[in-house]
Amino acid sequence: MKKFLSALFAAGMVASAADASVVGGTVTFGPGSFVELDSTVPMTIGQDNFDTPDLYALNELQDYTLGVDLVIDGGVIGAGTKVSSHYVGFDPLFWSRQGGSVSFSGKILGVISTTDTLLASDFLGAPAVSYTAAWERGLEPNWDKYSISDKTVSVSWWAISPGDYMRVITAAAVPVPAGGLLLVGALGSLAAVRRRRKSA
Repeated sequence: MKKFLSALFAAGMVASAADASVVGGTVTFGPGSFVELDSTVPMTIGQDNFDTPDLYALNELQDYTLGVDLVIDGGVIGAGTKVSSHYVGFDPLFWSRQGGSVSFSGKILGVISTTDTLLASDFLGAPAVSYTAAWERGLEPNWDKYSISDKTVSVSWWAISPGDYMRVITAAAVPVPAGGLLLVGALGSLAAVRRRRKSA
């Protein structure tokens, strides 16, 4: 019996981490659509790589523990914080305006949108992605706006070559006990067996 219970609790303690990833998006102003990119596929982003009116997003490093403080717009995320990173961009062929939003599975901790801070935070980038036009990235305060609501960032921006880009930092996913349901079911079965034994 003790061995049985020990095995059950061991199974219940096994955890599977779910990435704090992009879960969806929408374009609310402009002709484009939302496109989630597969960041495991090698690609280049940053200078006329798309030339479409679409709103792009991709997942970067996930569940990463910061070794140093991370500067975000209007603040700092402290070293030791576990975060997930995502990249959002708009790269139209012609001077265009776009409105839209992107949602994530994790709570948004902050946005990185200046040239210097994007460059300094590229260590959070996806390994398969090459980030070009490093000194031309970032948002223009007079033209580009964004707002945050829990797990969603909304944008209203104008862009042309090389496009507008920002990095969104979310709280890392909380591990979910993989054996939790198995444990509950097994304990229920064990209780039923014990009741039958008492009845006998």
